Amino acid sequence: MESNKARRFFNSFNGITPGRKGKCTPEKCETLSGEKGGACCKLGGKCPMLSAKSKCSIYSIRPGNCIIFPRTPDDLKLVKNCGYFW
Repeated sequence: MESNKARRFFNSFNGITPGRKGKCTPEKCETLSGEKGGACCKLGGKCPMLSAKSKCSIYSIRPGNCIIFPRTPDDLKLVKNCGYFW
């Protein structure tokens, strides 16, 4: 699990693969195990800024690794029903 956190952090400096379309849909996004709401905020451990209703409590100032997810089409393999696509 720690390696996922580290990989996401370091990958946030690489930028987004060109061609990404769509928008963040945290209310629809879910983890591969079916946990709904803010799935990308739960990868490698639940984000402490995620509210009980799976809403980002710091959305306007969220960190780079949150803004940039999904960075590549492979990142979409970590979640279901993400609003982004290539």
